[in-house]
Amino acid sequence: MNIFQNINEPMLIWAAIGILLTVGILIAAGRLGKAVNVAAKGAVGGAAIWGINAGVAAMGATVALPGINLLTVGIVGLLGAPGLVMVYGLNFIM
Repeated sequence: MNIFQNINEPMLIWAAIGILLTVGILIAAGRLGKAVNVAAKGAVGGAAIWGINAGVAAMGATVALPGINLLTVGIVGLLGAPGLVMVYGLNFIM
């Protein structure tokens, strides 16, 4: 499975690399608790995206919704609920 299957822009790939580097630096700096927090928020955010997408699909909507990939999980992991709103907002703008 290609984790970058939904990413078309090189800038988004650089953003994903930046998110991974941020988590890596937090781990290297001894802030393992913060890195675990980011990873946990990313996992919950990925589950929220999946749940929202499943709910909207069950209602019969034909709107293209964001997929779960490294970038969306990273954004939600770093920003939390505002990141989840931002992912959906950017999806509708693009």
